[in-house]
Amino acid sequence: MDTDTTSTHPLGAVVDGVRDCLDLVAWCPVWSLPDAELGPILAALTKERARLDALILELVRQADVNAVHTGTAAASTAVWVRQQTRMSRAEAGGAVKQAKALNTTLHTTKQALSQGRVSLRHAQEIHLAMGKLPADIDPEIKARGESALVEQAEAFDPQELRALGERLYQVVAPEDADRRIGEQLAREERKAAASRTVYFGTAAPGIGKVTMRFERAHMTQLHGMLDALAKPRPGPHGRDTRPYDRRLADAAIEWIGLAQAAGNAPTRGGTRPRITATIPFKFLRDLHGHGTIHTTLQATATLNPQSPDGGCEACVTGCGDAENGGGDGSGPKVGAFGKVPGGIAVSARWLRMFGLRRRDPPRRPGQRRSDPRSGHRNTTLHQ
Repeated sequence: MDTDTTSTHPLGAVVDGVRDCLDLVAWCPVWSLPDAELGPILAALTKERARLDALILELVRQADVNAVHTGTAAASTAVWVRQQTRMSRAEAGGAVKQAKALNTTLHTTKQALSQGRVSLRHAQEIHLAMGKLPADIDPEIKARGESALVEQAEAFDPQELRALGERLYQVVAPEDADRRIGEQLAREERKAAASRTVYFGTAAPGIGKVTMRFERAHMTQLHGMLDALAKPRPGPHGRDTRPYDRRLADAAIEWIGLAQAAGNAPTRGGTRPRITATIPFKFLRDLHGHGTIHTTLQATATLNPQSPDGGCEACVTGCGDAENGGGDGSGPKVGAFGKVPGGIAVSARWLRMFGLRRRDPPRRPGQRRSDPRSGHRNTTLHQ
């Protein structure tokens, strides 16, 4: 890269002088330098390099103010910087942002960098830390925080300065920082709770998989519960050779069994699971007979025509099962109830459970269907 300035400006003359001095130093053997002078010269060169970095950023800022890129094929100042210096895209963009910040808000940092008291990396970390402060805080607090970071930069390296910058707000404004941090944590907790997911899928034939996503605190609790059951268990054949992930999986299976055996284990739908048995109506009819149930509260039907008196034990007030309402008026009455000689309670709802359907009597032409809510229509249940 050609660096010949050929400029009459004093700054161009300074650059030419620096280049000539570096050319002279290139021919000087470093091995001849005494050991006692290595450290001071290294520190001095590092300081002067920081001053050169400050000058470079000042040139970048001036190029951005003058919009020099508009006179070239560059689309922005960052692209122009890349063309002139062969920086990477991220490095050139960062240089433009750093130059703007040093000349607008980070005046203390700019002065320290131009004096060589902090390095370019220190200035970048200070810029990053100051950018994390809330935009609406008092400018005096910002200035006090910047001064504190510049002072710490003279004693700590850039990585340590970054860790200090993470807690800058708590140092310069502890009360306001606690309030804002509490609000931020509350927002993060709500966001984390809204993103909870549990997905059950299939990994292979006969093998399922589950993917869970929830807050780290609850994940830590779950891991602790499984870890307590995943300890190695030596058997009769020696030590436990299962890997840790296998022991965690076995612990999860054991934990599920313990949860199901607990007395207060969750149930499906608020009740424990039931077993429903389907019985063919023909079997019940052959066993107990059959009959007709009216929808009115009058037991005029013969529940079992096979009985000796041709009748049945009918109960107008409803002596059916507890589900349909008993004689004490504890529940709704669904039609007439009665008992077959075998002593089994019968109701319209009970018969419908076994697949019976209702068949209305045939209507004459032009006759309208009766209102099903009037209760003045006889209904015969058929298989």
